[in-house]
Amino acid sequence: MIRDDLPRAAAERWPGRVRYTRPGGGAVAELDCDRDVLVEVCRWLLATPGLVFAGLVVEEGVHEWQLRYVVHGAADDGWVHVLTHAPLDD
Repeated sequence: MIRDDLPRAAAERWPGRVRYTRPGGGAVAELDCDRDVLVEVCRWLLATPGLVFAGLVVEEGVHEWQLRYVVHGAADDGWVHVLTHAPLDD
């Protein structure tokens, strides 16, 4: 499972721009990220040894897109989902 210190460090590094949750207390840590720091957050995460990019999930909502960048830890270390939102017009 991804240790809590990594997603918490992201939230502290970008205060007010990255919010950390662990839905259900499971193996997935979620970072809800403002779009303007998304690339920086993903680069920072992927510079962490053992983390690799696993995919992108795009969901269309009523008023916005939700983009979920999926990062996986080596072995059974768990997952980090980096979420951001964009208006449907974008």
